[in-house]
Amino acid sequence: LSDTRLKSTLVLKIEEFKKLAHDPSVSQVDLYKELRDMTELFDKTEVSSTRIIRPENLWEELKGDITTISETPFVGTGYSLIDKYLTWGFAPGQISVIAGRPTMGKSVLRANIQRRLSDEGTHCIVISLEQSLTDEYLRLLSMKTEMSVQDIIQGFRNTSAKFNEKLFVQALKEMTSNWPHTLVEP
Repeated sequence: LSDTRLKSTLVLKIEEFKKLAHDPSVSQVDLYKELRDMTELFDKTEVSSTRIIRPENLWEELKGDITTISETPFVGTGYSLIDKYLTWGFAPGQISVIAGRPTMGKSVLRANIQRRLSDEGTHCIVISLEQSLTDEYLRLLSMKTEMSVQDIIQGFRNTSAKFNEKLFVQALKEMTSNWPHTLVEP
């Protein structure tokens, strides 16, 4: 927005609208009026990338969006229920965030999706805010070798254990040469 004052007003209107939307005593008519006031603010500003769908144009706008979605080559996650909520899976160029409470299995789910997509040749970029690159690669190595991370670490520490370093080196080579994925540690 080019005018700082209009931008500030719009931010305040959005916050006010959020509060009203959660207030059961506010009617839908009043919410609609507030929404119309916000769209009028957009009309007064120079907006290049903001898209506003007015109620009177809703169906025409939706038809175009539905056509675009139907022509998009989605990539499935391998989990039909997740794909259902992602509109058939991931769209090219889409950023998806897996969020949840600690110890709910986010990293394991992400690693399984990443492995499946990578095995199919789909490039994945993973940015983990919680795990180190070592943790991420150990998890993928565990999946590739079908050994737990604990067994890999224990075998590495205990040279008398049946630790096959060549197996792990080969698995890492396969992972890095055949799997089109990128792990990023911020």
